[in-house]
Amino acid sequence: MLPTPPVPRSGDVACRGPRGFTLVELVAALGLSALVLLGAQVLLGQLGESGARFAHEAADADATANGERVLRSLVRHAETGTDSSWRFSGDAMSVRFTTSCLTSAGLLEPCHVRLIVGTAGDVATLTAVVSGSDTLRLWTRPRGGMAALRYYDAGSRDDAWLPEWPSSIALPAAVAIMLSTDTLVLRAGGRE
Repeated sequence: MLPTPPVPRSGDVACRGPRGFTLVELVAALGLSALVLLGAQVLLGQLGESGARFAHEAADADATANGERVLRSLVRHAETGTDSSWRFSGDAMSVRFTTSCLTSAGLLEPCHVRLIVGTAGDVATLTAVVSGSDTLRLWTRPRGGMAALRYYDAGSRDDAWLPEWPSSIALPAAVAIMLSTDTLVLRAGGRE
């Protein structure tokens, strides 16, 4: 037969029921909880920053795409015009002409446009001043050197890109915005 275990008496430690946690266990649990909450706060902060950065980059991409679309439309609708003070003319940094601008009602109406190439530090910008009052920044690009406008004369024997277009009733075949790293060529006057 097996020996029976001794019966605990009322004063023995083994006789007591379950006690709570010790102070060390409580401090350890609180410390772990604090670390988990701190990690969650950092993670949520990074997610918020990523969302804001994504939204900012999407807005920049939209502005660039819309700016180029507006620019192409303005140059494509360039007209020779009857107003001699607004005949197509330009140099390396700006060009002015009469074109058709889209109204808020979705209709095209005649307007005067001046496109200005500007540089600030290592960034080139293209701004449109429409009918003397509305200013639109069409795009901003890293410059890395020069930024200039050029005009293509299809009637020239040299088929040359000219650094300036004198005030004329004739339109250039195309206008180019030249940067050191990129060139954007725009057909002028609805030519296909």
